[in-house]
Amino acid sequence: MNRKKTPRAAQTRRPAGKPLEFAADDTFARIASVGSRLGFAVVTVAFVLYVSGLLPALVPVAVVEREFHRDAAEFVKLTGAPVGWSWLGQLGHGDALSLAGMVLLVGVVFVAFLALLPGFFRRKDWFFAALVAAQLAVFAGAILAR
Repeated sequence: MNRKKTPRAAQTRRPAGKPLEFAADDTFARIASVGSRLGFAVVTVAFVLYVSGLLPALVPVAVVEREFHRDAAEFVKLTGAPVGWSWLGQLGHGDALSLAGMVLLVGVVFVAFLALLPGFFRRKDWFFAALVAAQLAVFAGAILAR
């Protein structure tokens, strides 16, 4: 019996009533949905705590408003704003906590790609495994760069 080979894109879809071992789109979407909601919640709460003054600020809102027109290097020099990942030690400050929420929003893509990799290896889908691994390497390089 001659069977027609199913295109790769169709293999990630679930036939009606039949579970699929690995659905990359479902995995990515689930992680992105939860992570982005959590990140948005952290950003929102942190921003409110920052602008209301309920948490101390590394750079007060009034100073940000006054100096926002400057380039990054000049802004940091004038305000003493943290550079690189140094803000991680300052999460008790509203502006640093806001940065944590933004990192969470951006980092959810990294986590979602990381979750896809084992499934592509299990399916021996080398092209997509290599593509995801390359994207993770780019993310890691950006994270580690200063």
